[in-house]
Amino acid sequence: MTRPSDRSRSDTGQPDTAILLPVRQRALSAPPGRLEPVTSQSANADETAEAAQHPRRAARQARPMSPATSTRRAQATSERPPAPDETRWQRIRRSFWFQTLVTFAVMGLILSFIAKPYYVPSGSMEETLMPGDRVLVNRLDTTPDRGEVFVFDADESWQILEEPPRDALIELMRWIGRVSGFGPSGEHTMIKRVIGLPGETVECCDADGSILIDDKPIEEPYLGSNFDFTAGTLDCDTQPRSQRCFSAIVVPDNSYLVLGDNRAVSSDSARYCRASGATPSCWRWASKESLVGKAVVVLWPISRWSGL
Repeated sequence: MTRPSDRSRSDTGQPDTAILLPVRQRALSAPPGRLEPVTSQSANADETAEAAQHPRRAARQARPMSPATSTRRAQATSERPPAPDETRWQRIRRSFWFQTLVTFAVMGLILSFIAKPYYVPSGSMEETLMPGDRVLVNRLDTTPDRGEVFVFDADESWQILEEPPRDALIELMRWIGRVSGFGPSGEHTMIKRVIGLPGETVECCDADGSILIDDKPIEEPYLGSNFDFTAGTLDCDTQPRSQRCFSAIVVPDNSYLVLGDNRAVSSDSARYCRASGATPSCWRWASKESLVGKAVVVLWPISRWSGL
């Protein structure tokens, strides 16, 4: 009969201490050239012991998520409904059509209420403005001072020749342009220099051929051309008299007397009033409500960039 103590002895009669050592120590205690087998049960025991000694290290060594679990979580996330208002609004704001619409709306507001470029079609403002110039008009400034260049919409008193009937589609596009700010503000838009203000008495000419405002002559260095005037030979008292002359007139309230810088060829407020015997009904005014804005700069061509 074998005693219990004999089970712990090896064949040499020495105690078998290997069963008392951990797995790693057993591997170190194995004879050279011989590897001690490590079972999964012993490896798990070592990992458990190491995790108990180093809990933070064990937490960092988390196992990767299995493919099945990853797929389930992705599906759950994709099926989750987005925030109903904020997400939809953000999606709309990122769309191309929304951004295009906002751009056109902002441009329309700027052109309608702040600033707008205009094309100069004729030579009535030479040498200040040449045919083909593009000028920028400040639409916030609708209170002129004498000598400023203004754009305004001519009313029926200017007797602009009626254009032949246009196609309905063209008329619609012109209407949209006027309303949106991308087209002309009126049927007949003109650009002239403000000479007489409301309530002032304007007359031409003194002995030097200058315009009088409340009996005081004004200087006009911007003139490109003017009607011939020679004191004693061709003036306001000779026969024939100079076409530069017109009788005194009081500018009505909320109206402005406007003339072109190229005065000899300009169709302006005094065009029909330079003849002898003209009546006050000959005058054409730029009304305050017809003013579009002040021309402030020549935009094009680049060679003519300048302020006005």
